[in-house]
Amino acid sequence: MKHLKFVNHRIDEYALQVTYDPATDSGKVIFNLTLIKEEDRGYAVDIIHQSHKAGICVSDRMLIADAGEKIGDKTIPKGYCGMVTMCSITLDAILLRNGIPINPIGGGLLEINDHVPPAGLPR
Repeated sequence: MKHLKFVNHRIDEYALQVTYDPATDSGKVIFNLTLIKEEDRGYAVDIIHQSHKAGICVSDRMLIADAGEKIGDKTIPKGYCGMVTMCSITLDAILLRNGIPINPIGGGLLEINDHVPPAGLPR
């Protein structure tokens, strides 16, 4: 349980640093960094674009970092690229910045069929 509290504290810390404003389309967002083998780069980018087109990605914006580049405190190793995508926690932070109180309580898996989730969410 202590580990979970630490993670929640870290999420809150990041959320308070979000400055993104949809009206001006500028500011800081929370990101995810994923290492991908260099030979899978093109395919991974296509998958992200397809997922966004299907409506299940937070954003289709991404940054691709080459081997040797530094993202935060991580250096992308040889043979890999770093895919930087927007974290969904950014949406929570934007709501907070706009005066909408929220209480993020978790997540899980949701099955989508023909672009539609089931009527009742999983418990």
